Amino acid sequence: MAKAINNSINCYFKVALVLTFLLILSPSLGRMLASNSEASQAIPTCTTVYNVDTGDTCNSVIKSFDVNAELFSSLNPNLNCNDIFVGEYLCLNGTLSA
Repeated sequence: MAKAINNSINCYFKVALVLTFLLILSPSLGRMLASNSEASQAIPTCTTVYNVDTGDTCNSVIKSFDVNAELFSSLNPNLNCNDIFVGEYLCLNGTLSA
């Protein structure tokens, strides 16, 4: 009887150990999966740039140079259109590679 209880406790201990291990690994696995999806995003190569001037906005630049808004966003992936500044370079034309 004592041996059966001991085996049962040993089994529960192993399950708890595996669950603890999985909980410790889960944040790392999540970050690893997220970084893999980011790596698969298109990489922009710019062929034409524009130096932002006073009064420019993303929309005014897009309209002035007749640029496709989706392509503009893809070519400038880190651009915050609410905070562009004079002297900042914007990519107006280029390619996206995987």
